[in-house]
Amino acid sequence: MIDHGSTLYFHHAPGWEIDSARAKDPFPAIKNHVLLRLASRIPEEDEQMAALLTADAIDEVLSMVPDDWIAADPARAADTRGAYRRYFLQRLAPPRAFVTEAAGAR
Repeated sequence: MIDHGSTLYFHHAPGWEIDSARAKDPFPAIKNHVLLRLASRIPEEDEQMAALLTADAIDEVLSMVPDDWIAADPARAADTRGAYRRYFLQRLAPPRAFVTEAAGAR
């Protein structure tokens, strides 16, 4: 079995690049995560991890993704990279509904 707990589901939905509300969505499917029962410190770990995940760190990771991986049309890679950056920064800003969802699913 493969654990896809870190899969980026959001980018499979049309319009994610322009719908800023999507970044604040909870993640109901977390209730099915194979490791959820072992995650006893979700809010505490979220706080520590969120503090480490800075805009610079997001930029660094995004810069490593090849243009032809980040966009079907490499000419649009910069726009798509910017959309990912906005999404991740919005997702990182508190309150993080996915954390509440995960803690509540336990």
